[in-house]
Amino acid sequence: MNCKNWFNSARSLENAGADEKHLRSKETRFRPNAHLDFEALKGAADAYPRQLTEVEKLGFVQKPLDWHKGHPNYVNNMFQLLNGIQAMGLEAGSTIIEVGSGAGWVTEILAGLAYRVVCLEPASIMLEAAKQRVDKFLEAHAMSELASNIGYHCVTLEEYELPPQSADAVLFFESFHHVIDERSSVRQVARVLRPGGVLCILGDSNWIPGSNAQEDFWVAEMERFGTLESPFTHTYLTELLSAHGFVDIRRHHGVNALVPVERENEPVRNFVGNLDARYVNLFTARRA
Repeated sequence: MNCKNWFNSARSLENAGADEKHLRSKETRFRPNAHLDFEALKGAADAYPRQLTEVEKLGFVQKPLDWHKGHPNYVNNMFQLLNGIQAMGLEAGSTIIEVGSGAGWVTEILAGLAYRVVCLEPASIMLEAAKQRVDKFLEAHAMSELASNIGYHCVTLEEYELPPQSADAVLFFESFHHVIDERSSVRQVARVLRPGGVLCILGDSNWIPGSNAQEDFWVAEMERFGTLESPFTHTYLTELLSAHGFVDIRRHHGVNALVPVERENEPVRNFVGNLDARYVNLFTARRA
């Protein structure tokens, strides 16, 4: 999903009129029961890159850069990732499972920070692009020896045979809404994390049921590519993590700004911009 569009959608939600509190007890994710179409959705995820235009495929090597005034996509993506890395609080050499790793822009940063990264990505073309990108990045920074720290696996999280308690963190960046079977996925995350290991979810919309601005965009994406666009309500996501043994479950605002000293006593929400927890799911949680 193109984060630019969901950031723009988020801004339109101020007047959406959706009564989230009324719906939260019965709404889960935009497309529930996606697991019933597991094979079709898995196939669509692999086929997705082949359906992109040549201009869109430039994102394989250019993302997260953008050339709009103020570079909003770059700023939002980079701040989310950097804040997530800081929140995970890992030592260099720690093992991170990156789910839905795509074409590797997050992977190259994690690799450069000397983490061991297990990339899970169902689209083979994306994995090929990621390996080329990461290898070139490490070579350019005189760190080619770190390439052996990165493993690439063309598979879904639900199907991959992950060794138990083998990871210090699991990271989803713009990918948790793509998991087909969320219950199976969260069980996998809980199984693979070491006690105290951290789950970090970034770049996912918070579904507000009844918001046409969000839902029309997701429907259009699914109609074009056949892939799954199914974000969660923050209430359901919290309940899902809690039900599978996660603790210290936290929703976050993303605060990324130079704050003038004369505004230092204002509420946090005055500075969150597009990374407001009302509209994006920025979660951390720990395995008990």
